[in-house]
Amino acid sequence: GSALNASFKLPLGVTCDKTRGFWVADTGNYAIRLVETRRRRVKPAEAIVMRSAGGMGAGISQPGDWSDRAYVNRPSQLAITKDPLGNPRSVAYAEMGVGEDFNTPYARYIPLVGAGIVGPIQTAAGTGVEGWRITTQYSGDQLVKLNSPEGIAVDDSTLFVSDTGNHRLLMVPFVQYRTRGCYKEYMTGAEVYLIPSLEGDSEAELFLTGGPLECAPPDSADDDIVAKRPNAVQECARAAHQKGYRYFAIRCGAVCASSANAGDSYNYLGPSTSCSDGRGAAQANTVYEMVIGHSQDLLGRVYMISGAAFSNGGIPNAAFAGDWRSSWSSSVSSPAQLTYDPGRKNLYIADRGNKRVRAIMGTLGPSPVNQRFKCVNGLNCSVTIKGNALSSKDMISFSRVTSEGVICGRDRFETQFPYETTGIDRSLWATTMAIFSQKEFPLGKLALHTVGDFEICYCYGGELHLCEDHEEYEFPAGRVEISGPNAGHEIRALAGSRFDILLFGHKLTSADSIRLIPAEEPCGQNSTPVPTNITVYWVGCFADDTERDFDVRMPADYLHNTTSCAKACWNYTYIALDGGFCRCGNDYATEPQYERRPVEECGAPCIGEENLEPTRYCGASWRNAVFRIKDNASDPEDIFMYFPEGARSEGNDDYEAWIGAFALRPMDLSICWCNQGGACRDSEDFAVHAGHVLVEGPIEAAREAQAAVRFDILVEGTGGFKSTDRLRLQPADTPCHEAGPADPTLDEALPPDAAPCALSPSSARWCNVVVLYPGDYVVCWCGTGNCAEPADYRVLAQNLTITAPPETLVAEVSGPFYRPPAPVAPLNDSLGWPSMVAAGSEITATISAWTRHGVPGSSSLGPVELHICESPANCLESIPMSSLYIGGFTTRTQVLSAGASDVHPRALWVQSFSDDPWLPEFIDVDFGSGYKRRFPLNRWLVESGSGSAALAEVTS
Repeated sequence: GSALNASFKLPLGVTCDKTRGFWVADTGNYAIRLVETRRRRVKPAEAIVMRSAGGMGAGISQPGDWSDRAYVNRPSQLAITKDPLGNPRSVAYAEMGVGEDFNTPYARYIPLVGAGIVGPIQTAAGTGVEGWRITTQYSGDQLVKLNSPEGIAVDDSTLFVSDTGNHRLLMVPFVQYRTRGCYKEYMTGAEVYLIPSLEGDSEAELFLTGGPLECAPPDSADDDIVAKRPNAVQECARAAHQKGYRYFAIRCGAVCASSANAGDSYNYLGPSTSCSDGRGAAQANTVYEMVIGHSQDLLGRVYMISGAAFSNGGIPNAAFAGDWRSSWSSSVSSPAQLTYDPGRKNLYIADRGNKRVRAIMGTLGPSPVNQRFKCVNGLNCSVTIKGNALSSKDMISFSRVTSEGVICGRDRFETQFPYETTGIDRSLWATTMAIFSQKEFPLGKLALHTVGDFEICYCYGGELHLCEDHEEYEFPAGRVEISGPNAGHEIRALAGSRFDILLFGHKLTSADSIRLIPAEEPCGQNSTPVPTNITVYWVGCFADDTERDFDVRMPADYLHNTTSCAKACWNYTYIALDGGFCRCGNDYATEPQYERRPVEECGAPCIGEENLEPTRYCGASWRNAVFRIKDNASDPEDIFMYFPEGARSEGNDDYEAWIGAFALRPMDLSICWCNQGGACRDSEDFAVHAGHVLVEGPIEAAREAQAAVRFDILVEGTGGFKSTDRLRLQPADTPCHEAGPADPTLDEALPPDAAPCALSPSSARWCNVVVLYPGDYVVCWCGTGNCAEPADYRVLAQNLTITAPPETLVAEVSGPFYRPPAPVAPLNDSLGWPSMVAAGSEITATISAWTRHGVPGSSSLGPVELHICESPANCLESIPMSSLYIGGFTTRTQVLSAGASDVHPRALWVQSFSDDPWLPEFIDVDFGSGYKRRFPLNRWLVESGSGSAALAEVTS
């Protein structure tokens, strides 16, 4: 009838069903009822009430009795099981009993037939007699006894029962099934063609009472098979479960049928309308499908999950015990209603006698175990782990993801991370214990030297887990992707030499940009960018021609503007842009074939310079926008350095490069990185500190010396000095960056082939210099090792003033100068290497290291290791060399193997394991069959030792 007009009496339980409405334990009316509000899509005023079970007063019902014709004595809490679509599958209830005659404490459930609200009543626990016994429930006195159970909850095929009077909680596995419908069965006598009978089966008869039964006409009224097996559906379900069958059927009122392939044939003859009360008919099967649940050995058993801590002769006592320990050794007092969280598998208990709400955690730690997080190296990072019963004592660690995977609790964690992140004082553990369904772990600003993907391993902290050993981080929580550049890049370069800014990392993209600032300033704040502006002077728009003097085209993967082109062409007089591509030249021809064209033909303003005045045109197809850049600024700092900024020149997921940087003086700079593409504009956007650029070389100084008097030139600076360094003298009115004409007098005073007579990590000395004529000069330095031309001496080392000598002085002669012995003839024709060494394969290589002389402070014969690599992370097997000769070759032949990945040989990595080894001048790598390359060496790339004067001298 109408829900608004219905009457209820002391209802103690209610549970929601999202497809129908809500079910009510109408305790005082001894009934279970459904208030249907959803299926009919009715207004609340139109909701109706339907009876599912009981409502007939107090009485005794047996398992198998149809629910709307059965007795339910004071039902308390209700719980429903659902199918994956949310439809109710069964209704469970705690029956407390009433009076002495009907004191029937049960935990029962009703498997709903079809989409209805009724079904056969089944017993999960209890004998109908008050008591406390608990053991396996197969038959007779072995059945568990209950005392006034008030609470019930369900997790799919498991019931949880508050055995209130016995101060305990029970867990009861039970079998579940759903109705597939009523279908015709073709029978001739006792022969069955679709689903065969299980009657008489040796395994099934353990569960089938009153059998074996047949679909034969009864000989008398006493031959009623329904009466012989009143709980036929449940018994047949247990029998089919024991056999491992998925489908079973009831026909003729009680006959049990099932087989391994019953699911393939039960509906062959089509549906029938003759089934009754879920028990089939004479020639029809009521077919059921098992719900996958517990294994065979669990069904029929009851487990006490709380109440065992204190007992008297086995009977639990009311007590409070077991917090933060196993529920199996805990105690409760008069537990009342329960609720179950299927997502986190937690059981919540109203522990009434202890005046607490308590929880038995079904799972601990992170959930799901495949959570994903992303952070950028160099920025603040935080991961928020979701899960169950996460506490303030928990901690996380990280292990690098490899092709073999990560096993938490076994694989050691990365020391790059601050793995102990909660910061809780362990002395407070006794009083501090908050529980979370998600927990944030702030990792702070990351500075990982090797970024990548990392598995997050979780430690569930407590008295038994201090989270100090990697074995305790046993719960997988997911992965964190750390993208961006590796921290700690150190790019060492020489003043006067072009170099590239190369960053390695993970998930690098074309949206990445850099900006260089003085090393003493922090990235991401209002920092001062290194001056990079160069003034350009507009010449005009001209038609292009293949013979034009602009013969140097600058490589780039992006379009230049006038600023970047001028920086790239810093030592030329003119630049020309055609469609954004940059060309450099020293002369500009004005012959008629290079006719001046209207400005509009030179295209639009260059990208990033749209608002500059005058307009910076970027040229177009066969049209050159020509600018003059020579002698255009008063501050040499503005002209004689170029550090590319903005978008990278080249790169991929693992590396990126900014090409063509240079500076004519020593500098110490920070590389600030941004991954926001065009949004990287302000200093605050470049917040990631990716490393340093250290430009080494002489620090400009001034000194005086007397003409015609021998003196030493001591060049001091930040490092990078080598025995191959050279100096050149020229008049002060010709700056070093503009190579002056040869001057025999000055070349005699300091010959171009004069080597340093003494070296230290921060200085080089040239001895016995004599300048004959007073005047102002500049001392120009070349540190590249290739100092054949005047233009190679770009770096100003000293401003030298030569004063007049005393009149009586006899002029001295320069020298002697130190000149190193002639080098071994170079390998003129370096040939290509093999394109690939396949994973797991081998190749033979011969390594020859030529050592001409030791650098100051060197005294060791090694060892060093050589690695032939595709990238720093992908190399062939290493080659050790431990006896480096002086004045000759050290040679070693070795069979090298590739690891798990293919290797495309591209580079040689030399690594020192000694503090002061000899320095090979060059290394030849010969794979045979004409595959041979030579690598000149002027510095160590990696130093594993603690450092020495020798290694520092060569900028280790």
